[in-house]
Amino acid sequence: MQPCLNGAPSRGGRYRVAGGATLDIYPFFGAAHGTVDIAPEVFSEQLNNSRRLRIYYPPSYRENSAKRYPVLYMHDGQNLFDPITAAYGVAWDLAASLDSLIATGQMEEIIVVGIDNSAARLAEYTPCCDPRHGGGQLSAYEAFVADTVKPLIDRTRRTLPGRQHTALMGSSLGGLAALAIARHRPAQFSMAAGLSSSFWWAGQAMIKDPPGPARASLPQRFYIDAGTVDDGLDDTKAMHDALLAQGYTDGRDLLLYEAPGGRHNEASWAARVQRPLLWFFPWQADQEIRAARPAGVCRHKARSYLYEVTSTKLHNGAAAASCGRAMPAPPRRGRRQPGAAPASMAAPPRCPAAPRHRHRCGPPSGSSAGC
Repeated sequence: MQPCLNGAPSRGGRYRVAGGATLDIYPFFGAAHGTVDIAPEVFSEQLNNSRRLRIYYPPSYRENSAKRYPVLYMHDGQNLFDPITAAYGVAWDLAASLDSLIATGQMEEIIVVGIDNSAARLAEYTPCCDPRHGGGQLSAYEAFVADTVKPLIDRTRRTLPGRQHTALMGSSLGGLAALAIARHRPAQFSMAAGLSSSFWWAGQAMIKDPPGPARASLPQRFYIDAGTVDDGLDDTKAMHDALLAQGYTDGRDLLLYEAPGGRHNEASWAARVQRPLLWFFPWQADQEIRAARPAGVCRHKARSYLYEVTSTKLHNGAAAASCGRAMPAPPRRGRRQPGAAPASMAAPPRCPAAPRHRHRCGPPSGSSAGC
């Protein structure tokens, strides 16, 4: 089904709901593209320097103030959105990828926080120590991300702060950093992706001492990939084998992708970034569908429209009606967004033009080859 506002369907994916189930929904009807803002520089006490945050807000962020969002933290923020600031003049064009995946109903809306690198990028993204390159400030950078940036974002933006809604991603040395931070902070980050990660660092130190073993109490998922052209594919395969040996399972909490023709550059990462995005944040992943009495809430802006549903009819249409179109599908199970009131829908066959039966509307209770 798909909610409607004054007869116009919401944007993004259609909701799949079984008869007699409940579902919280947060529809939006405005622009189909997100926005990117550059936040003021954030000072790091851990590193004694400052840097900017480049933040992608999903399409509904400014329209539907009732909604909260998962968050993806990414390294090398200068390279994500704008070729002018990208290290080699080519950006990931991440906003366009996100907008497309959201508009076509393939992934959930998320906030992306791009954390700029600094002049000390190599040292900040690496543990100690590589005999040729040095490094060794990753622990301080990890503390900056986990103890300064994440609390700031959770405090000032409408996030879903729980670990199950929070991921890390990076490329090259940034991929190494993403996996290392997630490994050390499982209570804050449940997912990490490393594209073309520099697993060669310090004599393959992470391959020899990989994250794990997989824990039932704080489960994590790892995505790793590499291109087939001068991109460290052998090291990435070795890391994959090391994670398997720790108890991770392909397709469940571990995903390896070999990118045909892929190279160690932003253009190649842009071409395949949808793979970790869709694995981490598939459409309706964070919705809770549960058997219950058919009554629910469609939350939009500061208003909520309370209605009752049977398997075939929508019994209430508000002035800004919530309604649906049939879309047969098996029930999907997930988690309700914190603080949201329960909502339910069976997929009604049409959008009613006027209220029916009882009216119950109102408020409810920069990279280089190898690094």
